[in-house]
Amino acid sequence: MLRFLKQMLQLILSPARGWEDIASSPSQRHEALRRGLMPLIAIAALSVFCRAFYMIHPDFRHLIPIAVVCFLQYFLTYYLSLALLMSYLPRITGSGGVNEQKLSEFLCFSIGMMVMIGIIDNLLPMTLTLVEFLPLYVAVVMYKGHVFMEISNEGIGRFIGASVFSVIVPIYLIEKIMSNFI
Repeated sequence: MLRFLKQMLQLILSPARGWEDIASSPSQRHEALRRGLMPLIAIAALSVFCRAFYMIHPDFRHLIPIAVVCFLQYFLTYYLSLALLMSYLPRITGSGGVNEQKLSEFLCFSIGMMVMIGIIDNLLPMTLTLVEFLPLYVAVVMYKGHVFMEISNEGIGRFIGASVFSVIVPIYLIEKIMSNFI
């Protein structure tokens, strides 16, 4: 997980260089998912319980469903994004195909940054406008990943649109839908 966090920090500080380093580092299939994203999602779900420190009347029974929703919104987004992008990307890649390993890594790091935003949001006792605008920076980092994903020059706009639609939007949509059941 430490390697995953180091690479994600590099992506945040220098997106183009970060994607180059991810492309050059040897990784095993689904390593970023098992050792990076999934533990990070679990930490995000557990960070919901930090709200009890600044709530007036903390009730853990109320926080448990929120933690479950927090876990599910990122978990489901990964698999939904994987399915959507696997079906759409062959139309806009230079080679006409999609490397599933690269797509998995791209999604792990993109969703991982969204998870970090969620953790920051859970740890803060108030809503900060800056935190609400951080997904725009995630979109910039995903844009810089077009070279990593081997997207043709004509398909870059469609790639960023598909990435935002399949990574950022479902996180908030799933949270909205599932929080109606709490």
